[in-house]
Amino acid sequence: MYRKTSVCAITVFFLCIGWHAVAQDKVRMGLSSVSGLHTAVWVAETKGLFRKHGLDVEVIVTGQGGTAGISALIANGQTAQLTPHLNRAMDNGLTQTEASEAITQLAFYVGWPNVFSAMPVAQDVFAKRPH
Repeated sequence: MYRKTSVCAITVFFLCIGWHAVAQDKVRMGLSSVSGLHTAVWVAETKGLFRKHGLDVEVIVTGQGGTAGISALIANGQTAQLTPHLNRAMDNGLTQTEASEAITQLAFYVGWPNVFSAMPVAQDVFAKRPH
């Protein structure tokens, strides 16, 4: 009995608030960092999947410009994944100077080989971005 009452109450609740959800102009999604965990959200936004299904979504990335995610990728030698993350971080305000400084600092902490592997990738990203 209690279960039926709960299901009915939840159904009525969602039916009552349903018209408010339809009237909403924009959905804002807050991401705490630039990270591989959020790749699906970025792909959906970039490819227009949200808009295709009638959602006006604004993805907001908070945090420190994405240097933490970029640093983690370089530290683990994941240079193949660096391009989209560095581009996204720069789209969200990370400057070329800040990215270069972060990569330079990493050499002392994660080792020169990892940083030397990441440098051509970063230079390619910098060259392809509008100045």
